[in-house]
Amino acid sequence: MSDNKIHFAGLGIRLTSFLVDVLFITSFTYILYGVILNDIVDGWMAIILKLWTAWLYFWVFTWVYGQTLGKMITGICVVSTDSTRLAWEDALLREVPGRLVTFLIPLGFVLPSMHPYKQALHDRLAGTYVIWLDVKKEGG
Repeated sequence: MSDNKIHFAGLGIRLTSFLVDVLFITSFTYILYGVILNDIVDGWMAIILKLWTAWLYFWVFTWVYGQTLGKMITGICVVSTDSTRLAWEDALLREVPGRLVTFLIPLGFVLPSMHPYKQALHDRLAGTYVIWLDVKKEGG
């Protein structure tokens, strides 16, 4: 990918996008598991299902749309570093084990502020960039 036409999304906008996603997925899982399935699912099973639902949300939305709802709202998306459509395997690697590694090594989240292509650790593992959809926007 030629970086002269691409505006990479920085730490601030990515964090904003993630917070929107957390708000959405927390609300969704609360309604699903705390209200609708409250009598069926509780305790550790509820925690496991909530985590599974969150990872499924991030993986499927990133794979199918290249964006989660938070990224749609903020105008950024995930793309492959080789300019091809994001494969399901790359999206899975980015969103499940990639995120886990980044959570275990918290500096992985700070990488976008230091990396020339603003890649976090999970982006580097999966071979992805997060870019602005509207190339007129800068920063973030």
